[in-house]
Amino acid sequence: MQSLRLSSEKLKSLGLVLGANELRFSITTKFQGTTWCSCNIYLYKWYEQLVISDIDGTITKSDVLGHVIPAIGGTWAHAGVAELYTRIKNNGYKMVYLSSRAIGQSHTTKQYLKSIAQD
Repeated sequence: MQSLRLSSEKLKSLGLVLGANELRFSITTKFQGTTWCSCNIYLYKWYEQLVISDIDGTITKSDVLGHVIPAIGGTWAHAGVAELYTRIKNNGYKMVYLSSRAIGQSHTTKQYLKSIAQD
């Protein structure tokens, strides 16, 4: 079995640059064969300030409906979350979002995060 954790040496061998680094990897299963996925690995300086936020239940009002309501055109974000996250960013923090959503939902999840606008 291969590990999902990279040693310091393996991380250094990736040749990452500051900011976004595009990565492509494959997953092979017995029944579905090989699937290729793309993602970004971000490299930040040790002193940069990060805020790590979950999406469902933190930005959205609930875990389950946070997936469904935006998909049918509704809004389901907590009141004031857009202003809060804008203020965090304006204070020099970088946002990192975590989610347990399926990898197949990554595009729609990113679009949802970009679409949140509140008065």
